Amino acid sequence: MQEPAKGPRVAFSGVLLTITMAVVALVGPRNAAAQSVTGNVYGVVVDEQGRPLPGVGVTLTGVGAPLTARTTAGGEFRFLNLSLGEYKVTAALTGFSTAERANVIVASRQNADVKLALKVAAQSESVVVTGAPLLDMRKANVGVNVTQRELEAIPTARDPWVIARAVPGVQSDRVNVGGSESGQQSYLTSKGSPPSQTEWIMEGIVFQSMSSASGVGTSPLYYDFDALQEIHVSTGGTDPSTQTPGVQVNLVTKRGTNVAHGSARYFVAEDSWEATNTPEELRLQLAASGAGSSVVGNSVNNTEDYGAEVGGAVLADRLWLWGAYGRNQIDLFTTGGLTDNTMLQTYNAKLNAQVFQNNAATLYFYRGDKIKLGRDAGTTRPQETSFDQSGPANVFKIEDSHVFGGNLFATVMGSHKDFSWRLVPEGSGQMRQDSTQVFHNTYYTALYDWPDSQVDANVSYFLRTGQLSHELKLGGLYRFVKNQSRQLFEGNVVACNTNANWCGNQTVPAAVLNRDFAVNTNEYQYSGYVSDTITLPRLTMNVGLRYDYQRGVNNQLVVDGSRATDLVPPGTVLPPSLNAPPEDPGFHWKDWQPRIGATYAAGKDQKTLIRASYASYANQLYSALIAPYSVAPPSALAGGAGVVYPWNDLNTNNHVDPGELDTSRILRYYGFDPADPTSPNSINGVDPSYGAVKTNEVAVGVEREVLPTLAVALGGTYRKMTNFDLSTGFGLTQADYILSTTNYRENGRSANPLCPDVGYACGALPDGTHYNVPVNRVAPGVPLSPGQYTTNNPGYDQTYYGVEFQATKPYANNWMARLTAAYGDWRQHYSSDGFVDPTNVAVLNGGLVVAQSLGSGDKTRVYVNGTWQVDVSAMYNLPLGFSVAGNFYARQGYPLAYFQNVIANPDTAVSYDRSKIIIVVPYENYRLGTVSNLDLGVAYSLTLSGVEIQLLADVFNVMNENTVLQRQSQIGLAGPNGTNSIREIQSPRILRLGTRVSF
Repeated sequence: MQEPAKGPRVAFSGVLLTITMAVVALVGPRNAAAQSVTGNVYGVVVDEQGRPLPGVGVTLTGVGAPLTARTTAGGEFRFLNLSLGEYKVTAALTGFSTAERANVIVASRQNADVKLALKVAAQSESVVVTGAPLLDMRKANVGVNVTQRELEAIPTARDPWVIARAVPGVQSDRVNVGGSESGQQSYLTSKGSPPSQTEWIMEGIVFQSMSSASGVGTSPLYYDFDALQEIHVSTGGTDPSTQTPGVQVNLVTKRGTNVAHGSARYFVAEDSWEATNTPEELRLQLAASGAGSSVVGNSVNNTEDYGAEVGGAVLADRLWLWGAYGRNQIDLFTTGGLTDNTMLQTYNAKLNAQVFQNNAATLYFYRGDKIKLGRDAGTTRPQETSFDQSGPANVFKIEDSHVFGGNLFATVMGSHKDFSWRLVPEGSGQMRQDSTQVFHNTYYTALYDWPDSQVDANVSYFLRTGQLSHELKLGGLYRFVKNQSRQLFEGNVVACNTNANWCGNQTVPAAVLNRDFAVNTNEYQYSGYVSDTITLPRLTMNVGLRYDYQRGVNNQLVVDGSRATDLVPPGTVLPPSLNAPPEDPGFHWKDWQPRIGATYAAGKDQKTLIRASYASYANQLYSALIAPYSVAPPSALAGGAGVVYPWNDLNTNNHVDPGELDTSRILRYYGFDPADPTSPNSINGVDPSYGAVKTNEVAVGVEREVLPTLAVALGGTYRKMTNFDLSTGFGLTQADYILSTTNYRENGRSANPLCPDVGYACGALPDGTHYNVPVNRVAPGVPLSPGQYTTNNPGYDQTYYGVEFQATKPYANNWMARLTAAYGDWRQHYSSDGFVDPTNVAVLNGGLVVAQSLGSGDKTRVYVNGTWQVDVSAMYNLPLGFSVAGNFYARQGYPLAYFQNVIANPDTAVSYDRSKIIIVVPYENYRLGTVSNLDLGVAYSLTLSGVEIQLLADVFNVMNENTVLQRQSQIGLAGPNGTNSIREIQSPRILRLGTRVSF
């Protein structure tokens, strides 16, 4: 918010805000995320000799009502928490000419610095300067702002995930060709930070999921692309309002202004406008699998995007209203010809009010729904095992900003998100997985309810100490997230053929008899920060300290016992019912995180900025840690439990029938102790001092304003990540492990003279390269606890070194462009105390880290880590209303991470020492092909009576690339969907036509 021209006028809302801020400051202040929807204008007014002029009246006009301020003794003025858009700054003082700065652009989380010089002259004279500097001395984050003009002009898939991918250092788990992936979340990584640490913010509300084991860091919402005013993506820096070290995606919607505005659009792409790019290898594979000769690789069936948005003044200079509706239909064919159809529908509404000049308020509402038929359909999930998804999300927000005099500004915001959704399999019957990891008949049903409430507030206070100018900030956040989730299994049985992953890769057919999985947790976050932005004429320093207290508890959890009693004799050990009381498993993460940075303006023209910074981050807590899923749970009360018995399919109907299970021996179990199945106590434990993963970042950079409309930046980042998890069996040490006594010659094939007799996973990769990797197990006689103990790992860390380049040409003189490029090296390191089980350590130590995609859309064989990437976009306005635009993206192919599943210790049923995933070669040894994608578009615009009509034609994947994006990397699988088979290719070239009408 901004200061008034004269003394403060404190309304009742200002008094209430003061009380609220006092309370927030006591519980732990933090910069309000609400500031992420706004920007600031800072400035100074000087005379002809460059001396500051106090008492100058400054007027800001543009979005919303005109705002006024008066310069301080140092000639400074400021307008804070401004809505995004274009403004004009005017300075006037009796006896001097009037000075104006037009086309001042206010961007999200950015600061526009304006310097105005007044000359002694008649009052009628004026000096007008156009544009504002591209460099931001006060900037505390590393990132990219993508404006509305760029969002509309550059041919993209029209979703925020594609925009984020263009930021240096950000990588995505999928390639979105013309909207082919817009119906599902992308996983984003950045500078050594995994997808779980991505932070999503819309309208100042933190949105990232904190509930799902596979979806932490994703956005539970989808967005109307034409409702967005701007997207800001950052990947680090010293801003203490940022919680996580991952990607921060900040979305700001449009708003009503004094000038009525609106638009409507319709975009469509059909399969008849699409090329074919299926490689011969995939054609043969699909034919061998029985899919048919006409079936091709993954492609678009039809996409349709339409909607409208409109805004204007209810009362000029006082009250504004804006609303939007959007619908996006994305119908796809996955590899093998399966269908995946998505409908996204969103409503947005925003009411802005400025009853008093020193007070502004906002009400915001969002409703979104997603209907998806065929989620996860793919080569290992036939149509009947895919999900049908449904469930709306409702979001409410209220925000108030107030000016308490010329040097004190404050904002408070409250929000609530109500998000419930479900996944129901299309098929029915008994869930089964075969020896090639393909599922059959059906899958589990999932029900999710994730309400989320937040209150955050911040204050800014300005003062001077000698030559130093200070902007002190104080803020606080309280967030409450509830996770009520269930996974329901038909009949509580899953049948598995030999070597199926679901049952633990048993060497004989088996079946897991389970109980339904359930979670009921509460998460509490109390965060705060204090910071000071210290400025001198050439030097700016950002000094801040952030504190996070994150706590998670389990609520009462009631789960019925296994319903598979009809398949086994009476008295057989089955997962029992669970009635667990409320419990605090000890997750109390308390983290102090210092942030400090300095920016120096070099050169006579001060057009070169040199930056250096240090920042500390702590990862966010999420409920998959508090009440984990059934695989290696590190917390106290896991709802999931199961026991695996051998299965003899006597009637060969691929169905577990009564009398077919050998209940005399347990192959594997999880979530309970078969020796004491009715015990209410957890089999797992957590170190009381267990805490968050830590990231320490050092960054340097230089930026140069080459031309008034062209800026370039070169930066380097070093990160070290420590304090990772270490989960082991209770009481086990390195001394308890020996080389396994089993032979793993390519899953039991004939002897290979290059292989040792026992204890090694040994065989050949698809290209004939031989591998020979040791497998470890707990020594005979060492007692094994059924559960695991989780603590922090003192001897394991990850490092990231990266270089990023960016050149930005905002729209001017009929064209705009952006070039980004990045190179990064993300590796992991073990010391002698960095592990208990030595398995895989020798292969992984010193090698690449990969982020395996766990997102939906059958992406489980995507291992994200490309060392380089480049993105170029541009638009040029031609005569006669035509324009051309394009985008080119390329990156190194992701690792092809070959692994083998083995039974390390056949003498035990304890999961962590029986079934193991063995990484057979370092991740960097094999990669998929380089990905490149060129998109081009042409548009024609015609304006009639103030209404602009646009006709657009975009072509995506112009070169019709068919790069393989996924292969089956598990060793030892035979058949068409076996080892090295293609799971996904780049979607083919497609044409999209569209029209937009705006006023």
